[in-house]
Amino acid sequence: MIGAVLLGAGKSRRFGEQKLLKPLRGEPILRSTAQVLPSAGLAPVVVVTTLSQALDGLAVRVVPPGGEEMSASLRAGIAALPSDLEGAFVALGDQPGIGADVLAALQEAFRRSGKPIAAPFYRGVRGNPVLFSSSLFPELRALSGDRGARDFLSARPDEIFRVDFDREMPRDVDTPADYQALLRD
Repeated sequence: MIGAVLLGAGKSRRFGEQKLLKPLRGEPILRSTAQVLPSAGLAPVVVVTTLSQALDGLAVRVVPPGGEEMSASLRAGIAALPSDLEGAFVALGDQPGIGADVLAALQEAFRRSGKPIAAPFYRGVRGNPVLFSSSLFPELRALSGDRGARDFLSARPDEIFRVDFDREMPRDVDTPADYQALLRD
């Protein structure tokens, strides 16, 4: 079984207000992102956030962030997963454009490759979500700093199975201009 950790505990400093509650097609961005994961057959889905009201009625488990740094949220999410999973995606709450097709392609590649990490590359650029084998969970729970798993991935290029997509990386929402562009997409 493959699970997921959705990181949704950021402070939205560059945005100026809580971006994950901004509406997208009539619902909060965080909810738009979160509902794709269980609908793609991922279970459990752990959402690390303080915005649980945006997730009412979804098949997700909400856990609080373990601190201010991005790695604290990642650690909290990974720690909330059961130990019997094959692996788990780490996805970003402010990236609602991730489709079920990307999740399916990454799962297939992960199982076929035998490598502990499957990562999407959008026109040559590594993106999210990334699928990690459960064998890496102890190392992910030991991360520190405010960069999440970026350095962890950079240090393991031979352990990553690259899945190429000939399309732009799904837009993430960091600024009001990003949000306006997302609404136009």
